[in-house]
Amino acid sequence: MNFEGFDFFENDENLKQRIESLYSQNRQPHAIVIEGAVEQRCEKLATFLTMRAVCRAENKPCGKCEQCIKAREQAHRFLEPLNSEEKQTLYTLLMKLTTRGSEN
Repeated sequence: MNFEGFDFFENDENLKQRIESLYSQNRQPHAIVIEGAVEQRCEKLATFLTMRAVCRAENKPCGKCEQCIKAREQAHRFLEPLNSEEKQTLYTLLMKLTTRGSEN
C-alpha cells in the first residue's frame, strides 16, 4: 500500500498496520467507521481510504490518477461526502446498533 505523500501516517506505524490489515488478501472492506479526537486527521484518513477504493494503479492510492484526484477533491461521481448533521445522524444510528448488539 502506498502511504507516501500522506503526512498524517508519519510516526504512526500502528495505524499503517491496521489499514494494511483491512486490505489483506486484496479484499476491500464494505464499511469502515473512523473515530478520533482530531476531526481533520479523521477526514484525511477518510480521503486516503476513498482514494484507495477508487484508484486503478497497482500500488494504491497513487494520488496521481484521475480517480485519485477526483476522490481527493470530493468530485468523484460514486462518492458523496456527508455534512455535519448527516455524520451525526449516522454516528447515532451506529452507536444504537452497536449497543443493541452487545445486549444479546
